[in-house]
Amino acid sequence: MGTHKLLLPLDGEPIVRRTVRQVCEAGFDEVLVIVGYEYQNVLAALDGLPIHHVVNADYATGMGSSFRTAVGYLTNVAESRNQDPERKRRQRAGTALSQRVGVGPHATEEGPREKVRNDAAMFALADQPFVAARDYRSLLDAYIAERPGIVSMRYGDVTAPPHLFARAFYPELAVLQHGARPVLERHAGETLVLQLPRELLEDIDTPEDYERAKSLLKNR
Repeated sequence: MGTHKLLLPLDGEPIVRRTVRQVCEAGFDEVLVIVGYEYQNVLAALDGLPIHHVVNADYATGMGSSFRTAVGYLTNVAESRNQDPERKRRQRAGTALSQRVGVGPHATEEGPREKVRNDAAMFALADQPFVAARDYRSLLDAYIAERPGIVSMRYGDVTAPPHLFARAFYPELAVLQHGARPVLERHAGETLVLQLPRELLEDIDTPEDYERAKSLLKNR
């Protein structure tokens, strides 16, 4: 496409910033961004947003490396926090987000989310500019209300990110070579599926996708 697709402007801001900002506005209190290709420029585009980041040195090997990087971070942070009794007392549900894959942020300590522990993470893609903060929040609300093992999104008849996984599934996510479909298929009986409009499933992989996204935004 001639430039990093996540740095292309869309409605006045880079695509990656638009996506991460929506996650940040969804009511989570911590967002982890897994960066790889041109990560310095990506981080510059995210300047000022309340995020953490980890560099995925193996990004060229595919999406599985982003899952592995994210789960490794979440596991290490959890173990570190467990050494601190005060921080352990304050922990809540977990999440992160990356150039390729995102893990959803921790829930805040306010309101009904008080009951959520650091035992789940939402994973999202950074090139889905039409998924809004309310859509990300719906996964968290569904998890809090029903506590399923997995909360998955379906756009019409297509299953696609974001997805939320309980901590029990981290070991399976940590060995993925590609996307999370194998985990979703193995555990369909433990999955709560939410529906989103098919038109929200607009990722950007080609110049034509980018032009279509700009047109759709202009006509909304």
